[in-house]
Amino acid sequence: MKQTDPTLSTDSNVTIFGAGPAGLACGWAMEEAGNKNYSIFEKSSVHGGNARTIKSGEFLYDTGPHRFHARDVEATRRISELMGTNLHSVEAPARIWWQGRFVDFPLRPLQILKNGGLPYTIRAAKDLAYHASEVIRMSHRKTLPNTLNHGSVTR
Repeated sequence: MKQTDPTLSTDSNVTIFGAGPAGLACGWAMEEAGNKNYSIFEKSSVHGGNARTIKSGEFLYDTGPHRFHARDVEATRRISELMGTNLHSVEAPARIWWQGRFVDFPLRPLQILKNGGLPYTIRAAKDLAYHASEVIRMSHRKTLPNTLNHGSVTR
């Protein structure tokens, strides 16, 4: 279970902005790595970000999506671990209107080629390759940025 990024176990202070799913997941990863030296800040009076339900009288209103795309096996396993029996699996394909038709979301490579055409697909592949290389490059660094400014400058 403890397959976490070893860089999270540094002694530096970590500031996490937002107590939505992503911010809380960051805090969870910090805890698993044994780093208790972090703070999560949320501008709202409640946590949850866009994944909340607001009650007004007898009515419930969703502020955003309450589902996630379960194609990532590790993310699904972690959410299942956290939610337990409160997590319900449903088959509800997500579709978006793109280039004049409904397509799956997240997009699949063949849909990008079919709907976006070859030039768009090439640009998308270049963008994906660039970002993948950045992830690999950053994972091989001996020191990590310790501030947002340092991270921006050293990119």
